[in-house]
Amino acid sequence: MRIEDVLSYLRCPDDSGVLHRREGGLGCAACGRVFPEIGSGVFDLLPLKPNPHALECLCSAHREVYLREFQRSICLEDASLPWGAPEANPQNWANRKRQQVEWLLPHVSAGTASKDLVLCDVSAGSGHYTLRFAADFKYVLHCDLSAPSISYARRRAGQAGLKNVLFCRVDYFSLPIQSVDRLICMDTLIRGPQHEEMLMKSIAGALAPAGVAVADFHNWWHNPLRRMGLLPQNFHDNRSYSKREAHAIVARSGLGRCEYFRYDENRAAPAFLTQYLSWLLPPSRHTFRVAP
Repeated sequence: MRIEDVLSYLRCPDDSGVLHRREGGLGCAACGRVFPEIGSGVFDLLPLKPNPHALECLCSAHREVYLREFQRSICLEDASLPWGAPEANPQNWANRKRQQVEWLLPHVSAGTASKDLVLCDVSAGSGHYTLRFAADFKYVLHCDLSAPSISYARRRAGQAGLKNVLFCRVDYFSLPIQSVDRLICMDTLIRGPQHEEMLMKSIAGALAPAGVAVADFHNWWHNPLRRMGLLPQNFHDNRSYSKREAHAIVARSGLGRCEYFRYDENRAAPAFLTQYLSWLLPPSRHTFRVAP
């Protein structure tokens, strides 16, 4: 993909200035800062400094990870496996993730011919959605703070022969993105209400007037015994939410239209259970499709 094909969707993360192509990367017309091209189709679009409000709202463990990733350099030769890489997880986990990706696709396209749309995958991680959705969208912007995730997803995209993906190192609190048609942010709203609200507002600012975003929250009621400490904890410092709590966070984000969808990771359950007893089976995720 030529950077010129998607340059109109990118902005300076510091002052929202227009970016233009220049030797070695992208230059901001407002502040003059140059954002380097790390490799073909990979750009470092981090702001100058970490977001101070993010540092305030994150717990100490998450703050430490945020600062460490912010300061790490991208090495495209890095062969390590980031969190979420299928090779680093049990096969049943990878199968559930593929199932979720396929379930999400029609909710993101929302009945529109997606081949004409530009999709931004925020907090894209190892690229489960990017790599699958690239075949259905005109261009995909793979955005993440994690340097190993960027390197891994780019390597996988190259192996798959994908030519329509741009990889952007970003801080999602200062998204250098504007006017995209579709945006997804999955498995990321888990750091606490302040974090989720800040991120949802950042997402709102990246959408086109007719754009659509899809994001999800983990459901507290999906596994309440773990949440109460009666079973071994596997979610650690992360947060899950009731449907009402998730709705309240989305409402405070300033986004307008909002549609709610249940997602149950155990979609292999017998059909009569999902059809007639779904109210007894709490969804694993609260998924929202929102628009400006």
